[in-house]
Amino acid sequence: MAATLLAHIQGKETPQRMTEEPNATLASRDTVNRACGILLERHGMSQDQALQRLVRDARDAALVRISQQLIAKVPPVER
Repeated sequence: MAATLLAHIQGKETPQRMTEEPNATLASRDTVNRACGILLERHGMSQDQALQRLVRDARDAALVRISQQLIAKVPPVER
């Protein structure tokens, strides 16, 4: 009974969405692992060091992007 009730509540797109999310997660994880592998090979880093560098670089890039977006929204000050 519960399965039938859930099937009616969830709608038709739920199964597709449920398979898309894990696929996207796996693709993201693969991309991060490949980037870590490149850092390992080119810079002789450990897996942990490579991951920490990627996280730091992503944080810095996000900060710059957010700052640029904020600056673009604010009109210049007239003097």
